[in-house]
Amino acid sequence: MTTVSIDPRLRARRSAVLRAQGRRRLRRLIIGLSTIFVVALAWFVVRSSLFDVDSISWSGLDQVSMAEASEVAGIDIGSSLSDADPATIASRLESLPWVLDARVERSWWGSVSISITERTAAALVMTRQDVWVVVDEGGHVLSGPSDRTDLPRLSGIAAAGEPGSALATDSAALLEVVALLPERVKPRVEGVARDDLGELWISLNTADRILLGPAEDLSLKVIALASVLDKLDVEGRTGWEMDVAVPTLPVVRDLRAEWQPPAADDGEAG
Repeated sequence: MTTVSIDPRLRARRSAVLRAQGRRRLRRLIIGLSTIFVVALAWFVVRSSLFDVDSISWSGLDQVSMAEASEVAGIDIGSSLSDADPATIASRLESLPWVLDARVERSWWGSVSISITERTAAALVMTRQDVWVVVDEGGHVLSGPSDRTDLPRLSGIAAAGEPGSALATDSAALLEVVALLPERVKPRVEGVARDDLGELWISLNTADRILLGPAEDLSLKVIALASVLDKLDVEGRTGWEMDVAVPTLPVVRDLRAEWQPPAADDGEAG
């Protein structure tokens, strides 16, 4: 039997390789265990009372109640800050009909600040016979049944839907008229209507009315009616009908008794 001896240098090299492999395995094991420890520690710290929500501040709430906003936001004092994701909370709040924009800021010191920008009520639209709801200038339905008397009523358009929905496109011209009205004129406007011929009318709380005509050149027509209205106020004149269908040639005549706002049809408001 012949015994083959291994070169000492080769044996030493092999031993060095095995030791290096062992050190690498040990290093990987240590790194893995350290990672698990750090993650577990971080989870424990974040979920501990050190990172709870200690305060919630709100601003901008008017039409939306604090109780409703808090419920939708889904965050309470004592909740974990890690659950108070600003984007998620903002998205929840912006699902409310009245909320146009929500900004949420989170501090790891325990505070959450929420700033709300609400939509502005612009008009009332009928949702069913004699039941009116509030809408904004963009045609978003903001509320359920409302008895507000400080907003113009839009008629001759499709009925409004549930809060959070949008009006049909036939409301666009009437909403534009409301948006264009000067602030000094708005409180006097009782309603804006489209008649059976497709012409637009404004009715005032003095029973006087204004014919805008077709839904075109509305900005010029509103400028004209505001100017003529100022002159009529100076004269103290009442019982009139203004025609600004041709805005460069406004006409004022005695009120015609035969005109009435358009009657409500099936599926239409006003």
